[in-house]
Amino acid sequence: MMKLFEEFDSINYEKWLKKATADLKGIDPRDKYKKDLSPKITQFPYYEKTSIEDHFTPSIAHLIPTREFEAWFTTEKVYVINEKGSNSLAIKSLESGCNGIIFVSQKEDIDLAKLLDGISLAYCYIGFEGFNEESVKNFLNNYTKSKESGSFNISFIGNLKAPGSISKISPDSNLATYRDISLVLSDRNTETIPSSIAQLMSLFVDIVSATDEGNIQNLFNRIVLTNQCIDHYFYEISKIRAIRILFNEMAAYYSLESPHIFIQSETTTSPDELDNLLTNSTQAMSAVIGSTDALIVTPHQNTSTEFSNRVARNVSNLLWEESRLDKVKDPVAGSYYLTSLTEMIVEESWGKFIEIETLGGYTKRNERIA
Repeated sequence: MMKLFEEFDSINYEKWLKKATADLKGIDPRDKYKKDLSPKITQFPYYEKTSIEDHFTPSIAHLIPTREFEAWFTTEKVYVINEKGSNSLAIKSLESGCNGIIFVSQKEDIDLAKLLDGISLAYCYIGFEGFNEESVKNFLNNYTKSKESGSFNISFIGNLKAPGSISKISPDSNLATYRDISLVLSDRNTETIPSSIAQLMSLFVDIVSATDEGNIQNLFNRIVLTNQCIDHYFYEISKIRAIRILFNEMAAYYSLESPHIFIQSETTTSPDELDNLLTNSTQAMSAVIGSTDALIVTPHQNTSTEFSNRVARNVSNLLWEESRLDKVKDPVAGSYYLTSLTEMIVEESWGKFIEIETLGGYTKRNERIA
């Protein structure tokens, strides 16, 4: 094998530039094929080891962002209009390839006993979006005492909390691992995504500063970050990796161990159903490679039907069962381009974060703008 590689000349930047310029009849490929993703992030057509060495921050160069579990959760949203029907849909999804369900509340006074009947909470990921958190927490605490014990994977989604509103976890709670600090990254513009990440970081710092939790490590572990995927394949991979690095850097400021931020990624669709079949696949793959913990593939028909839900589930299952992306800890390790792009997103987001903190933090900055 080594002799095979020895038969080929090594390629370096100078050789590539000379050859590419000749092929383009004198046009500089660096100008022709570069793309500005934001004012401070430019994508070039060629990357090599020096692309990392020139600017990569030594303090984070060793970090390999990964998901917490061996594989991600194939997750489906179930809209709760009536408990019995939603329960049947959830069980059918769990029996058909999902291992995660997000219940989206569309009514008041939901009977949780009926909604969760027959679902073993210890074996799947469950999210509650738009629910009354205290009611759900009280129900689940009683549930663990009467039916199941062990570690549950529970998230409360979409209820953005103001700094100072986060309650302590009771020492005798059976749900010590639930996630109730919901952060949402819905920005799909590469020019402004670093600013949006910086705002989420600053909001979390305000939450930490205003919370009488006493255990900052626990606050990091209570984050569930909902990430709206974008169509830029490589940027999406790097964006998720950058988020993990940035929150690790924040934890280091508090002298904490590197936390695991639970990230659930959701594909975004257009009115074109056929286009969605393609973009769902590429967005899902980039989110998985980037190290998402849960993957929600939006039905390509933009409505929930038995067929569209099955297609959506199978996008995730193919990445899992056939592509085997769960078997590699970091599929993009060694990629000069993705490592460089990740670091550029980290640098720009961190700079924006410092700007916000200099102005007094997320809350004061927003008050000043208002």
